[in-house]
Amino acid sequence: MAHTHSTPRIQWVGSLPQHSGGASALAWSPDGKILATADERGVHLWDATQGTIITDLTTAQAHPITAMSWSPDGGTLVGAGGSHVWLWNHNEQYVIAMPGDWATSICWSPDGHLLATGSNQVDAHAIMLWEKSSRRLVGRFQGTDGQIASLAWSPDGQMIGAATDDGLIRVWSIQELQPLMRLHGHTDSAWCVAWAPAGRLLASGSLDGTIRIWDIAARMQWRVLAGHTAWVYALAWSTKASYLISGSGDPQRGDRSIRLWDPLTGREIAVIKDAHEDIVHALAWDPLRPRFASASADGRVSLWGIQN
Repeated sequence: MAHTHSTPRIQWVGSLPQHSGGASALAWSPDGKILATADERGVHLWDATQGTIITDLTTAQAHPITAMSWSPDGGTLVGAGGSHVWLWNHNEQYVIAMPGDWATSICWSPDGHLLATGSNQVDAHAIMLWEKSSRRLVGRFQGTDGQIASLAWSPDGQMIGAATDDGLIRVWSIQELQPLMRLHGHTDSAWCVAWAPAGRLLASGSLDGTIRIWDIAARMQWRVLAGHTAWVYALAWSTKASYLISGSGDPQRGDRSIRLWDPLTGREIAVIKDAHEDIVHALAWDPLRPRFASASADGRVSLWGIQN
């Protein structure tokens, strides 16, 4: 008897209560139990199973958190917004004052000992390395001649990839803090980057509406995923790299969609064309279950399941 394989589809599961001034960032804890979200009031921690609020974390600043990430052990949540980086650890709060004008992005080293921050200041402050335990600055990356929109640390811990406003995807060596490669392909500002779990492939999204997958070992563009008709703001790989999801939007064009891709073939598997009523700011996969969350400027944080 022949077996048929159904095409996966995205199904709306539910939404969290409305976020004030727009939902600006997301981060799922490594154990899948907590979903962190951000808006203009601060950071909110939710029970990811029940959808109920656990606690609210305030930042006492005018700017919302625009990037968040949990440490690999799940013990520390970090958020970037305005000119500060905030760390919450076991009911304690720490603040790092950024020399740059705006902290745009953050990422953890795979071992959780170091934190990289990116800013929109085009000089030695654009990407900096901080030691988690002491919150001390331990390194500055060289060759940061573009404003940093997004950072991602490679799974093997050896490289950091960055999306920059000149459209280039830059990759640095952690050991030497020097640029390894500049990848050309996007025709407008690059906005987001995400490493595949195995570490060979790096995905990037751009204001040109495309997603590009780069083979870092070969230093070449491997796939171009075309389908969005607006800026690609957010990307996320599934835990086994079976899927890549993307979210888009811009003030003029109406594409506020979420799209599910097969990264190996470049095929668009599923699309929710009206996933949100405004820009999709962030996406995050549940590390344990076949579902993901999306955060939008429309104030909604939605949960989506993958149905086969």
